[in-house]
Amino acid sequence: MLKSVVGKIAGWLGVQMQRPSDTEIKQFSFTDTVSGVEISSSDFPNEARQLYCLWHGMHYLYKQIQFAEKAAKGEGLGGMYADLEGSLGLPDGANSLLPVFHHWFGVTAINFSRLFAWCLGVKNGEFSKPSYQTNRQRRNVSRYCRTYVLSLQELSAVLGWRNKVFAHFALTDPYSDDTLSTLMRWSVYPLRFISGRLWMSPPDIDIDENALRSISFGLSPSAIDWSLTETFNALNRRFHLDVPIIKTKNGDRFGKMTFPMSFEIPQGQDAGPVSDL
Repeated sequence: MLKSVVGKIAGWLGVQMQRPSDTEIKQFSFTDTVSGVEISSSDFPNEARQLYCLWHGMHYLYKQIQFAEKAAKGEGLGGMYADLEGSLGLPDGANSLLPVFHHWFGVTAINFSRLFAWCLGVKNGEFSKPSYQTNRQRRNVSRYCRTYVLSLQELSAVLGWRNKVFAHFALTDPYSDDTLSTLMRWSVYPLRFISGRLWMSPPDIDIDENALRSISFGLSPSAIDWSLTETFNALNRRFHLDVPIIKTKNGDRFGKMTFPMSFEIPQGQDAGPVSDL
């Protein structure tokens, strides 16, 4: 039953999957090239496997956004600004999927880095596994993982979006230092096409006495903006991967992931199988 379900999911994703051998699965590693520390599946069999799954997922999303960027350039939008609430010549419904792909990527990237940090802490003797007997030990684990994530310049902008949008919209859990304009800006459709790439780029919102005065978009990326393709390329340069590869029919390293075509969910009905993905 499980094998059948996995096969159907693979079909939806456009991937012809061949299960790596047990030997391949047991022997792979991730290395942070900045710290020089390697996290191997021999030392962390469960955690390293999860890291591999997270990385593979980020790569899949990278391929989707890369496809969208190429399509946008094909529409003659390369090197200029465009509001993506309009059409970029992508399949119907793609504009709605693009921000969701960034949601998934942002949460996955932070989870990957936190889990890598936990393995790093165990390997460096900062704590043992598990170290959850006391509140002090639990805080030490949390603090160590958080500090490592904050040290990753590659994810500095992504972390802010994860906290204000991806984990939950700031509007649904406002903090005392969140202004009304801040809460509103994170709820606006965030994607812009700037200089050949898709950017998560919230607008500037001017509010006076609780009345909306204006919404404006920058023509170039700011410090809180980020590009998924640039971010994954940066992570790929930092983390050296020696992992098993899922073989595909076309021989591509991670498989040729095709951008999902349009699909409709019948209103008021069960969605049913996503047969045309």
